[in-house]
Amino acid sequence: MEERKMILTMLAEGKITAADAAKLLDALGDEQMPAAPTRLGVAAAPVPSAAPVPAVAPVPPVPPVLPVPPVPPAPAVAPVPPVPPAAGIDAGRSESYGAGMVEAGFSFSHEELRELKRRGVTVEFGRQMQAAGLTGLTHRQLVKLFQLEISPEFIREAQAEGYARVEQIIQLAQHDMDMDFVRQVKALGFTDVENIIPLAHHGVDLAYIRQLQALGLTELKQMLPLAIHEVSPAFIEEARAAGYTDLEKLLPLAIHEVDMAYVRAVQALNLPGLTLDDIVSLRIHDVSVAFMQEMQGLELPGLTPQTLVQMAIHGVEAALVRAVLGLKLPALTPQAIVDMAIHGVSPGFVQRLGEIGLTNLTADGIVDMAIHGVSGELARQAHAALEAKLTCADLVDMAIHGVTPHLITTAAGLNLPDLSGGTLVDMGIHGVSPHFAEQIGALELPDLTAEKLVEMAIHGVSVHGAQQAKLALGKQLTAAELVEMAVAGRWPVPA
Repeated sequence: MEERKMILTMLAEGKITAADAAKLLDALGDEQMPAAPTRLGVAAAPVPSAAPVPAVAPVPPVPPVLPVPPVPPAPAVAPVPPVPPAAGIDAGRSESYGAGMVEAGFSFSHEELRELKRRGVTVEFGRQMQAAGLTGLTHRQLVKLFQLEISPEFIREAQAEGYARVEQIIQLAQHDMDMDFVRQVKALGFTDVENIIPLAHHGVDLAYIRQLQALGLTELKQMLPLAIHEVSPAFIEEARAAGYTDLEKLLPLAIHEVDMAYVRAVQALNLPGLTLDDIVSLRIHDVSVAFMQEMQGLELPGLTPQTLVQMAIHGVEAALVRAVLGLKLPALTPQAIVDMAIHGVSPGFVQRLGEIGLTNLTADGIVDMAIHGVSGELARQAHAALEAKLTCADLVDMAIHGVTPHLITTAAGLNLPDLSGGTLVDMGIHGVSPHFAEQIGALELPDLTAEKLVEMAIHGVSVHGAQQAKLALGKQLTAAELVEMAVAGRWPVPA
């Protein structure tokens, strides 16, 4: 019963629908239930024990809405004062920037007007430019004039000197030209703005221009470089007297302070193919006239201005040249002597080679010997051992592979029939020491040669083993037999 009451209560309170209530009651079975309110439309038997449902109290009436009082009228708003016109815009004559520009005599598009206004160009400035005679200006020209702060007075001065075009006025203003300077330049005969501006830019003394004009120079493109590098009129006159009239060629002489006395002295040497550029190069590298005269006096063949420069740069001394000339090398050139100086060939080394009496010497060979450290003593001992068979290449290879003067003298003392530069180099390569050579020589091997000496070193012939074998066999051994024993690894031992 309680469940059915709960369902009906929920139905009365509107928490569930009539259909939901019917389903729930059906689920509870045939148990007797109180009749449901007729407004639900559900036929239900009355519940005898159920208490009567209390009546719902009536809803009290809603009180009437009071009328809203009228909103008082808002106080009067003070009128907004008019915005004053931008600086320079005559509000009395035009109502806007564009109208002001039109009144000033310009006809610009809306975009151009916006650009002008953004750049701060005022209507009044435009009127001033028009009044100064600059009509037909583009908006870009007007902006440029405004940015340069060009005054009507400056324009009138420029116009008075004949510069009425706006481009000319802008150029003069850009370079902050003084009109007094402009008038002085014009008096010299140069009226183009393109000529006046460089003179001012480089601070050229106009008195100097007058001096150049007195020498017959008329073109500013000739005068300006001379002025920039401060070439004196006296130098120009002296160069002309020496036969040099080409100003472009004179300029390097002046820049590098080559005086005409140096020019005349170098010319007097009669060097082949000498040019002004060569003279400048000689001066740049401090090649003295005395040095050139000394080199000429040595009668070195092939001497030119260029080789003299190279000789001076690399410190070639007269003593080295004299020593090299004393060797009477074939096809000797100044460049070969320069190469010797570069690689440290000294006059003393060259003299030593000459005293030793080496033949087959060449300039390149001497350079190679200097590079690889061939000493005078090595050359002397090698020449004593080999004489005419010795070459520069042999000496270089000996130095590279560690052949010492001691080894050369030891090998020469063995009277080896095949001793040469090549076999000495092989000894150095395969580690034949002077001590080993002396000990093998003491064995008095009848077939001993330089080549066999190298073979014994390669195969590890033991001097002690050779001595023991000689005692064991009781006979004189040969170098070939010792090599065979070493290769086989069997040495006879005395009983």
